[in-house]
Amino acid sequence: MERRVLEDDELRTIKIKRNAEGGVEDVIDPLAENVEEEDELIIEIPETDEYDEDLVGLTPQQLKAELIRREQAEREAAQKRDELIAEGRARMEESDYDGAEPFFAQALLYDGESEEASRGLWAARTRNFTDDAPFYDEDTVTDQPVRQIAAELIREKALRCLEEEIPHGIAVTIEKMKWRRNIVEIDATIICEKNSHKGIIIGKQGAMLKKIGT
Repeated sequence: MERRVLEDDELRTIKIKRNAEGGVEDVIDPLAENVEEEDELIIEIPETDEYDEDLVGLTPQQLKAELIRREQAEREAAQKRDELIAEGRARMEESDYDGAEPFFAQALLYDGESEEASRGLWAARTRNFTDDAPFYDEDTVTDQPVRQIAAELIREKALRCLEEEIPHGIAVTIEKMKWRRNIVEIDATIICEKNSHKGIIIGKQGAMLKKIGT
């Protein structure tokens, strides 16, 4: 039996058994014989098209631990979500809609796609809504300021008076408004796209401009 020392990280002696012709019949490596086979490691990676940078470069053991940690976190989040929804429902049954709202809102922080939490939040916020309460006073016909209404009235009058002479490319700005009893004095500026339109808007001796302003 031939003995040979291998130059390795650890000095090892192997036994080489040769046959009559000088060929190697068997090799005995004590260190190799004592090495136990590792258990097969099976990791189930969830199917997703998203690139997860946190999983890049992990060893199989680290990857397995990370996936287990994430599954645990998902279970805990689902449990917390259900607890918050249940508390919100209890408040709703007591007609405490303002108190139920934050529970449903917090449940959405744990699971933003929870339809149950979304419906609960909507119900809590709209439970006291009624259709008979107007958003504006009865005499309110528009939410636009008075200056804007005056500018639109002047622009409309100008387009009617000018008819087809110029296109709709004119605008009106209100410079000043002054109330005198039943009369409102308005200083307005008519803006046109082309210089050639000025003469049309003013008219002969200011006739068209006077027509628009009265």
